[in-house]
Amino acid sequence: MGTIKLEIPSDRQIVDLAEMGGVGVARIHGMADGETEALGLAVREAVINAIVHGNKEDRTQRVSIEFAVAAEGVPRRLVTTVRDQGQGFDLEEVPDPLAPENLLRRSGRGLLFICGFTDDLSVTRVPTGGTEVRFTKQIARHPAVLSAHHKCRSGSARSRDAWWPGRATVTVRLAVTDHPRNATTPVVADR
Repeated sequence: MGTIKLEIPSDRQIVDLAEMGGVGVARIHGMADGETEALGLAVREAVINAIVHGNKEDRTQRVSIEFAVAAEGVPRRLVTTVRDQGQGFDLEEVPDPLAPENLLRRSGRGLLFICGFTDDLSVTRVPTGGTEVRFTKQIARHPAVLSAHHKCRSGSARSRDAWWPGRATVTVRLAVTDHPRNATTPVVADR
């Protein structure tokens, strides 16, 4: 698989789309249902953090989400990267959400959730501005997909990987209009 990139404005109304993108990519690769939902929730938390804490809900600033399968190593891993255009932050400065004084706070658990939903998490302050949150999830295939994949290798069915154009990069840029009666969202896809 190539890379799938989403670029969205800092608008909470679009968070569901980002989550669905994560779930969809996980399903394309045959992840089990619970794993697809976990990845979707990790994407949701990372995007909400980028919009609210990174870009301070400034709709002129963008959030980019990138999905790619790690080329090296077995088992295969789905790598998700979420970048904002804000000031950036140092992970060491984030309050411990499990500390007694933070247990009843209304926010502050997003990174903890992402850690719980994924296999690996890194947070990097980008030198040009913003923060990059990257996490990986092992692609443990659903049993039905394992069976279909085995058939693919034996030549009795098309390879699951052939369903996705090899080495393609798909970029989707979204713009949301401010008029509440305008229900359309222009979508542009580049290949």
